[in-house]
Amino acid sequence: MEASDANGKTKYMQQRLDRSENDVSAGGGPKVLDVVPGGYAPVRGFDGIWHRQQAPGHPRSFREYLVLRDEGRSAVWFSVRDSSFDLLTVTAFLEFLGEHRDLAFDGLSHHKEPLPRPVGRFGHALFCSPSLGGTHRAYPEIENSVAKAFPVFDCEIGDADTEAFVDARLRGTAPLPYSDWDRAPHPVIDLRYEIGECHQRTFKAVSRQRLDRVLDMPADAGPDAWLELRSFRGDLRRATPDRPIEDVDAFLLGTAG
Repeated sequence: MEASDANGKTKYMQQRLDRSENDVSAGGGPKVLDVVPGGYAPVRGFDGIWHRQQAPGHPRSFREYLVLRDEGRSAVWFSVRDSSFDLLTVTAFLEFLGEHRDLAFDGLSHHKEPLPRPVGRFGHALFCSPSLGGTHRAYPEIENSVAKAFPVFDCEIGDADTEAFVDARLRGTAPLPYSDWDRAPHPVIDLRYEIGECHQRTFKAVSRQRLDRVLDMPADAGPDAWLELRSFRGDLRRATPDRPIEDVDAFLLGTAG
């Protein structure tokens, strides 16, 4: 990057930060729509809800939504891949968010909320605080003012998940594809084990591929080898070389008898 370009970018960012500080000192903050790039339009039939389409026509195009609050100075954001967009499903979720737009700003890192009626195939919604959601870190003036929410299957977020586990489910080795609303369920897979020289003695969120590799214990694992699997409900299943876990998928999905 040329020095003049770098200086120009630094000056621009400083101007944005100065504007934010001035707004805060005046008793408010910048309005979200004044900071984010343009292209947003109001959603018909909803108060304070805006949307835009990104990269229309591209195989990975998606739609973004902002549910405004606090006179437009904060918002709840979500996105939907165009390939999974369904108007009735999105409308149902917008109706729910419109009534719960303050929930992600109550000081807690997240909420897993049951939906009063299904949104498509989903039965729950996950609300993430601005710090956990991290959707607008490129815009320092509003990064702490924009939360994130999206519909989930019950099995995709643990009932007692800490902030660290939710973060791992969103950004870890097997991140939840939360913008794909036609996805199959991606259940919680928390694993710990001690198999020969390999061990992981505290629960960590892992991918299904990792789980399958560990479930296939080698013949020489030894009689003391073990693994424990934890579901989204906090239930545990333990496996040893002579006692495998049965119905793994049903256990993870919460459909086991």
